[in-house]
Amino acid sequence: MSPKPPSESREARIAAVQIPMEMGSAARERRTTGLRLRMPFRRLRTRGGAHIREPHIALICSHGGHLTELLALRPAWAGMSHFWLTYDAPRTRSMERAYRMRNIGFNPILMVIAFARMLLVFARERPNVIITDGAEIAIPAVFIGRALGCRIVFVEVWTRVRLPTLTGRIVYPFCDVFFVMWPELLDSYGPKARCEGGLV
Repeated sequence: MSPKPPSESREARIAAVQIPMEMGSAARERRTTGLRLRMPFRRLRTRGGAHIREPHIALICSHGGHLTELLALRPAWAGMSHFWLTYDAPRTRSMERAYRMRNIGFNPILMVIAFARMLLVFARERPNVIITDGAEIAIPAVFIGRALGCRIVFVEVWTRVRLPTLTGRIVYPFCDVFFVMWPELLDSYGPKARCEGGLV
């Protein structure tokens, strides 16, 4: 990744999300260019009335390959205020700033329980940006985030080449930025979907 120029202000840094683009061994040998997503974060105010544009990011994913891929996007949110919302598993118990819950799958009862728990987490954390790649744990989080005015970024997983995930189909209408990693998948979604190559 190219280093940021010394003159770049902190405000400019937090106004952009940088995701390195690497796809295969050939790309790893090249200098990574990076992809910047300009996102107008929700305006907040201090008690004195000054505007604050710094994001507070909710990183939401299940505990397996989805977590691995979201961790690979660390340059997008490193150094920014963030917290995790994921499933309780041995690999997530050592994570800092993480809220863990029972695996809900697509069980409607567990989905409702998870929705209630997430409401409490969002009320406490007050995120203004959501970055998620699924799986089903993203569904109630995206609904809550949209109702609260969060900016929502969804990244379809690397393993989906032609067929979209059920989670992706459900949350697509509610996302501000929607990435797929294979051009073959663009036709499965709408015009909002973007393919920028492999993001992980």
